[in-house]
Amino acid sequence: GMSCDRPEVLDLIIQVTRLVKAYNGPLTDQDVSMMIYGLQGLSTDHSEVLDLIVQVTRLVKSYNGQITGQAVGNMFYGLQGMNCDCPEVVALFIELTRLIDNCEGSMSGQEVSNMLYGLQRFKSSHPTVQSCLLKLAPFVQSCSEQLSAQQLAMSLIGLLKLFDPSDPHIVSIFRFLQSQYDKAICSNLTVDDAQTLTRSLCLFAHFQEKKGISDEWMVEITAMKSRLDRFEQFGLIDGAASDVHHSKILNKPSSNIERLYVEEFRRQLKSKLTDVTVLHRFCIDGIECDVLIIRNSNSISRTSSSSIGDVVANIEIDGPHHNQQHTLYFTSLRDHYFQYHYGFPVLRQDLSGGWKSRDEVRDDVSKILKELGIMKEE
Repeated sequence: GMSCDRPEVLDLIIQVTRLVKAYNGPLTDQDVSMMIYGLQGLSTDHSEVLDLIVQVTRLVKSYNGQITGQAVGNMFYGLQGMNCDCPEVVALFIELTRLIDNCEGSMSGQEVSNMLYGLQRFKSSHPTVQSCLLKLAPFVQSCSEQLSAQQLAMSLIGLLKLFDPSDPHIVSIFRFLQSQYDKAICSNLTVDDAQTLTRSLCLFAHFQEKKGISDEWMVEITAMKSRLDRFEQFGLIDGAASDVHHSKILNKPSSNIERLYVEEFRRQLKSKLTDVTVLHRFCIDGIECDVLIIRNSNSISRTSSSSIGDVVANIEIDGPHHNQQHTLYFTSLRDHYFQYHYGFPVLRQDLSGGWKSRDEVRDDVSKILKELGIMKEE
C-alpha cells in the first residue's frame, strides 16, 4: 500500500487524475469496480485525492450497464478509508447506490464481507447511507454461502460505526451475521481464524457499549462473546490474563529491530525490578502486542482466571507500513480498546525513519520506562 504522506505518492495521484479526466471511452463493470477498489489506501485529507474522486465519480456516472456481485463488493471495499464528511465522497456514494439496482443474482460470502468492510467509517444516520443500506440488506440476507471466520471478522469491523439497533436494515444484516457466527464457532478453525474472529467481536462489543446501546442488545452481544470460550477449550486460544480468557503467545516471526527492543526492555528491567516481566508477541482478545510489560507475572499463567489489571503498558514498534491509511485506523481502534476497556496505556515507537542502532534503542527504552514511571533511578 501507499501513503499519501509521501510527496511522490501525491505526484502520482495528480498524474492518474489527469489520465482519468482525459478518458471518455466505454467502461465495463470490472473497470468501474477496480477504479474504486484502487482508492482503498488513500486519505481524503488531501485535496489531490478529492480531485481524483471527482473524476472517478464522473466516469462512474457515465456507466449504466449490469454489474456483478463481485463488482459491488470491490466497489464498496475501496471506500474503507472514507466517510460521508466529504461532499466528493457523498457524490461517489450516491452513484454506487444507483448501480446496486443493476446487480443481478446473489453475492458470495467474500463479496458480502468486502462490501460491509468498506462501510466501516460510515454512519447509518446519514441519508445517503440509509438509502444504500435499503438496497444492500437484501443481498446480504440472500447470501447462501457460509461465511468464513475471516469474512465474519471483516463484516463485524464493517458494522463498528454503522450498527444501529433502531435501523431495521442494519438489524437484518446483523441477524444474518449472528446466524453465520453460530455456525462458524462450531466448525474447524485455525488458530489465526480464532484470533481474528475474537479480535473483531471484542472490538465490536466494546464500541457498541461505548455508544450506549440498550442493555437488551448488549446482553445478546455479550452472549456471542461468551461463546468464544469454546476456542480456549479446544486449544485454539490459550487462557491467560483476560476477563474473557483469550490470550496467547504468538509463534510468529518478528523483525530484528523488534527483538532488539524486547531484549533491551528485559535487560533494563531485570537490573532494577524482579516483579516485572516483558512478554513478546503476546495476544490479548485476539489483538497482538509487540511488547507487553506485566507486574507480578504469576497473573499471566495459562491457567489463571485473574484480570488483566497487572499490565503496566503495551509498547508497539511501528515500522513504515503503520503509516498506511487502513493500518492507522485499526491501530486507533485497538489502542482505544486497551486504554478504555482494560485501562493500560499504549505507547508507540515510530520507526518509519528506518533502522536504529543498539545505543539508540537503549536510549528509547530508557525514555519509555521513565515516562511510565517504572524506572526513576539513574
